[in-house]
Amino acid sequence: MLHLLKNLNIFRRPIRVLFQNRDPSLWLGGDMGRLMKTKETLDRSGVKSDFEFRCNVDLSNYDLVYLFNINREWTIKQFRNAKKQNKPVIVSTIFNPNEGTMEGVIELAGYASKLICAANLEAESLISYIGKEYKDKLVVLPRAIDRIFYKPRE
Repeated sequence: MLHLLKNLNIFRRPIRVLFQNRDPSLWLGGDMGRLMKTKETLDRSGVKSDFEFRCNVDLSNYDLVYLFNINREWTIKQFRNAKKQNKPVIVSTIFNPNEGTMEGVIELAGYASKLICAANLEAESLISYIGKEYKDKLVVLPRAIDRIFYKPRE
């Protein structure tokens, strides 16, 4: 994950990342687990990060906004807030075409620096909805694990 941040040309110490997702009191699903593991890993590498579920927050203290669930209404609202404040966005897509909304997803895909999928099947499904022109923005991290930070047991 850190190499993705370096490629955005915003990498300086300490980089400030705001993780945004839904209100954790509503549901603590797999997306929150992925958020917490990503946040924990980046924090250990020296990235400064916070979590916020509200949509219209001041982003002036952050270099990057990291969103989850590309086709959820709250994500689209959080994205539009980041765009309004000219902040780069990375999205852990967690895409399910049978849930959520498609309104705003293509706009978000066009603005995002990277779209991170946990499996090839998810990436293929997302591309079928948003179009092949966004394929270069896709990064598939199996089970959302970046091998720079995770070393499998021998």
